[in-house]
Amino acid sequence: MKNRYASFFLAVVLLPICALTASSAQYVVTPRGDDAADGSASAPFRTLSKGLSVLAPGDALLVGPGVYREAATVSLKASEESPATVRFAGDALIEAVGENGFVVKDSAWIVLEGLAVRGASGAAILVSGGEHVTVRGCVVQEIVGCAVRVENASHVTVEKCRLSAQASEKNDTGGLRAACGIVFSSSAYPEVLENQIEQVDCGIEVRGPLAGSEAVSRAVVARNKIISCGVSGGAAIALRAVAKSTIESNVIDRHLGAGIVAVSYTHLRAHETVL
Repeated sequence: MKNRYASFFLAVVLLPICALTASSAQYVVTPRGDDAADGSASAPFRTLSKGLSVLAPGDALLVGPGVYREAATVSLKASEESPATVRFAGDALIEAVGENGFVVKDSAWIVLEGLAVRGASGAAILVSGGEHVTVRGCVVQEIVGCAVRVENASHVTVEKCRLSAQASEKNDTGGLRAACGIVFSSSAYPEVLENQIEQVDCGIEVRGPLAGSEAVSRAVVARNKIISCGVSGGAAIALRAVAKSTIESNVIDRHLGAGIVAVSYTHLRAHETVL
């Protein structure tokens, strides 16, 4: 444990200063910290909630090793010139205490990197509203509801994440849980890139509004690996009410349900996907 913290603080000290703008700040959170401190590497905050509450455009929040049992929400409108970053160390884990694990609400130009979540009954990672959010390199285990859910947002990218459910877990009727990997709902310009999704029902779903609005435009689902999914007959990749979208270079392996399902689409390009 001591070595983990020593390595983390060394990484904080060595973070390139050029990555921060003149007006930006770098905050640190660890379970050994104190929310009355200033959030520096030598005096870190204790909770994610405190660290997220002081985050401003251009800032970085570095989350140290340990288990965080709290509901975490960030709501911040940064900019392309001054994005905000929340970066988790390899041994940092959120154990969800509510329906959702980590929520990005009505935010812009946020990067969420390396987050690990376990045990959320709703969405492990929820992006609700906002634009230009990147979820990168995150790990979700023991999915019950949905690993990553994006709703009513635009220009959200989910990339290089590893998402898996416990295939042996049962629902109330004795069947396997119908968990989902990545779901975009009524969110324009979604990108789902280079993720690995295992042992859920539906791997990736992009769906437009049910009625009365234009279809979701320019979705890109590419270079993902969907393995041993379809436990309750769900599709590996499902698209509904999409336009001008691309599915390419995905690998679907040992899938128990439908491979690719597309409904109410226009100008859909699908190629080089291995089943």
